Amino acid sequence: MIDLQIDGRKAQVEEGARILDAARKAEVYVPTLCDHPDLRPYGGCRLCVVEIEGRPGSHPACITTAQDGMVVRTNTDAIQKLRRGVLELLLCEHPSACLVCEERHECWTHHECTGRAEATTGCNFCPKGYMCELRQVVQHVFGDAGPEITVPSLYRGLPIDRRDPFIDRDDNLCILCGRCVRACEEIGRTNTLDFVYRGSEARVGTAFNRTLLESGCRFCGSCVDACPTGSLSERVRRWDGAADQHVQTTCSFCSVGCQFDLGVKHDGVIEALPRRDGPVNQGDNCVRGRFSVVEFVRSIKRPKSPMIRRNGDLVEVPWQTALDAAAEGIRRAKPERSALLYSGSCTNESIYYAHKFARDVLETRNVDSSVRLSYGPLLNGHGNGSEPARISDLTDAAAVLVIGADPSFSHPVLAEKLKRAIREGGTSLVLMSPHETVLSGLATCEIQYEPGGERQVLDSLSARMGGESAAVPEDVERAADVLEDAKKKGSVLVLFGSGVMRRREGTRNGNLISAVARALGAKVLPLLSAANDRGAIEMAAFFGCDGMTVPEVHTAAREGGLDLLYLMGEDLSPGKYDAGFVIVQDLFPPSEALEIADVVFPVSSFAEVDGTYTNMEGRVQRVRAAARRTLGAMSDCEVLSRLAGKLEKAGFEHEQPSAVMAEVAETVPFYGGATHDALDGNGAFFGHEQAGRKVRAPVDVRRVRTPKTEIPDKDYPFLLIAELDEYTYRATPLASHVPGLRRIEPAGTVSLSPHDAEAMGVETGMPVSIVSRRGKVSAHAAVSERAREGVARMVARGGEGSLMTVLDGVFDPDSKAPEEICAVRIERI
Repeated sequence: MIDLQIDGRKAQVEEGARILDAARKAEVYVPTLCDHPDLRPYGGCRLCVVEIEGRPGSHPACITTAQDGMVVRTNTDAIQKLRRGVLELLLCEHPSACLVCEERHECWTHHECTGRAEATTGCNFCPKGYMCELRQVVQHVFGDAGPEITVPSLYRGLPIDRRDPFIDRDDNLCILCGRCVRACEEIGRTNTLDFVYRGSEARVGTAFNRTLLESGCRFCGSCVDACPTGSLSERVRRWDGAADQHVQTTCSFCSVGCQFDLGVKHDGVIEALPRRDGPVNQGDNCVRGRFSVVEFVRSIKRPKSPMIRRNGDLVEVPWQTALDAAAEGIRRAKPERSALLYSGSCTNESIYYAHKFARDVLETRNVDSSVRLSYGPLLNGHGNGSEPARISDLTDAAAVLVIGADPSFSHPVLAEKLKRAIREGGTSLVLMSPHETVLSGLATCEIQYEPGGERQVLDSLSARMGGESAAVPEDVERAADVLEDAKKKGSVLVLFGSGVMRRREGTRNGNLISAVARALGAKVLPLLSAANDRGAIEMAAFFGCDGMTVPEVHTAAREGGLDLLYLMGEDLSPGKYDAGFVIVQDLFPPSEALEIADVVFPVSSFAEVDGTYTNMEGRVQRVRAAARRTLGAMSDCEVLSRLAGKLEKAGFEHEQPSAVMAEVAETVPFYGGATHDALDGNGAFFGHEQAGRKVRAPVDVRRVRTPKTEIPDKDYPFLLIAELDEYTYRATPLASHVPGLRRIEPAGTVSLSPHDAEAMGVETGMPVSIVSRRGKVSAHAAVSERAREGVARMVARGGEGSLMTVLDGVFDPDSKAPEEICAVRIERI
């Protein structure tokens, strides 16, 4: 440790620390505008200059290393004179009317009376307002008297750039500190922003003045978080001001399990900021977690009260009326003709109650989750048969094998950790995918197989890793060499996505992945989709999957085989249904289910309830209520508890999630000890692997004749890959309530190669029809360099219409996961 003195105060810091670090530890304020805790020292603004006894001149505290016995002075007349000169030059190009006004303190007291002006002339009209770091620096350097600007004032008069989703850019407020440029390079790692032009015309921008979207920005928000002024602002909360409080919670938009602080003002969520101490994300974030929460949770489309169907129409009614109607519908239903489906976005407490409600109240075994559609082979209680991996294992991995996934799109925070490991740690990356992905440029070896050819490639790789003498393809041989070489150097990780499971041979693919992992001594991590898919898997494995599965429930609902269908965060594929009595329980009642619903219960969002999620690696984390509940909504647990009470069923007295979780911890071995109190702060709990699982004997898929994937012909020349819509919460596409997401990943688009598009005379944005042997669906073309010739890719759900109408309806005989590849033709409309 090093001892030094700063303005008469003693400070002790570790060797290598900066003077600025020591000053902060000694609680001595040193002004700075270019330093940021998440960025490397820069030394650009020159406001943090200090005097060091025994050394002539001034020294920037942010890049000067502290030494033992140093005596530092931060506030001498000479130092303050230097700072005033620097600040005066900054302010001559920055709207400073409020900063130089003698009445500014009185005005700041009543600042909410003004704002929202098109041109920013001072703090009262700035989106950063009274959170601006420049204002704090000016106050420290000039004091209460306020600065006198002696140099000519220059206002740039540049228009605010609103071309991009989520972010507004106002170069008139930029002080050229470079923090956004460095954040884009060091945190976002896209190098989208840089300094452009020179001299008095210099500003921060993009190459050729393109939009951020056109320049490859992934909208992680790190530039907005780093900006000390209002130059970069989040559009949706531009005028909300500072939050009254922040509540830590877990992101609900994928299975990584990032920790966020939800900013709350007037009982509503106004921002979502990543936590630097988050055990998984460590300050990283993606567009969904950073920019989608506020618009989604505060959407005016959320229903305000329950509804029941009267005379063919859904009408709003009080809660008691809706509960009575639902209870009566349940009483009339036969148990064997009842089914409950729930979403992987529900909390562990809700999923536990859903299983318990189905078994004890509906008295049915027909309870299942949509996770089956993507990861059916994992639902039968036997997992993937390999040692589980942790996300943190990416840091030290010698090699990573990614199969059937594009984590840069589906799990951006995990993808950034993988990129960091490749660039900084020398990790080898082996990709297996039917098409090029964002990670392709970083791959040591890449295998691009034909759509539906996962089993053949995995068979070859498994045989090669198992030492079999059979000849294998050249690209598989290269991949095996890379993986075996990495095995000698360190650990190997295998990541696989829904692209390898949503196949008619998904179970066999899963078994082959396990075989490859065992041969490499590798750990395996499934890239699950929804925030609590892992929780859904563990609950299903405990209660057992011995009733109808999701596809079977859909079929029964179409054919009149159900008296009762209970949808908790689930939707139905398009079609005509004869489902008896239908109860829909959701944040945004989905369209298909809403058409046949008899009772609709509006529920609270993840920002309004307490509970827990289990992320892809088995980490159990808290979800905390931050905002006041939307008028008329209840939590899933409350609805199920009150329904059980109406039906005079015991065991559902607990409405509070903490009490439900205490019951879960006593009942489900995987969650033993995982109470809410034990999970407070960042206390994460890793479940007991394989504990309490009811293993269902798998079907011997080798003895089942499964139809082969359709082969393209002259009438249907394209192979269509239907991909999972990763941008969903419960049954709702995020883009339906977050307009910016529609620009980043437009709904209802089909990706085509430039060659195929040119041959058909199709350009990006043109309407087209996708036609199969079973039906057709409309879409818009998107010409992509990553698309392969003869292959079309489209999101399976969440677009304008559904691809379910064109797919062949073939399922994995064991897991019941659907095959989502078929032959199609594409026609211009």
